[in-house]
Order: sequence, then structure tokens, then C-alpha cells
Amino acid sequence: MSRITFQELSDYRALSEDVSERLLALIQRKPNAVICLATGATPAAGLSNVC
Repeated sequence: MSRITFQELSDYRALSEDVSERLLALIQRKPNAVICLATGATPAAGLSNVC
């Protein structure tokens, strides 16, 4: 089983960039991955970097 890790980032922009990089890496590594994403304004910046 995977362990949960926590990472502290400097601000929302840094968080958004980190999320988009991780998401793109996952999609490249496993194109058939089933991904459940949060909706609403909170993840918008991170997802806009991907879409």
C-alpha cells in the first residue's frame, strides 16, 4: 500500500504548477489511468495548465 506524503509549497501558484506536473507525468507514464479530480475553483489553476 502507498504511503501518503505531504509537501509544503510556497503559494497557490507553486501548488498549481506542482499538481499539473504530477498529473502530466502520471498520464504519460500510464495513459489508461483512472483519475478522479476535484472540481470547483480550488484546483482550477492546476488543471488549466494541463487542459
